[in-house]
Amino acid sequence: MFEVSDPIYMGPIQNKEFISQVMSKLTESDFKQKQSESEMLFQISGEIGKPLYFDVNYLAKKQHLKIPKMGKVMDILRENGYEVSRTHFSNTGLKTSASFQKLISLL
Repeated sequence: MFEVSDPIYMGPIQNKEFISQVMSKLTESDFKQKQSESEMLFQISGEIGKPLYFDVNYLAKKQHLKIPKMGKVMDILRENGYEVSRTHFSNTGLKTSASFQKLISLL
């Protein structure tokens, strides 16, 4: 089930202060993509600080499960005491403090 990859950086991956500063500067700018950049930075600022993510659709397909709604999966994880957030780069990706096995069992 797991795919092999290169070594993974496991340290902090977000600098909330930097994101806040960029968002502040962005509001003062006249960039053409200001709205979409603001939305992406807002999404990044809300992500939990986990370096890895799970693609819910991929996992459900591999486990021969019906593909669940992302909001439902996130609610179930929170109800079971886990941190969870969407990723800024994948509509079907989420970051969570739950283990792989726990996530599969909750799907």
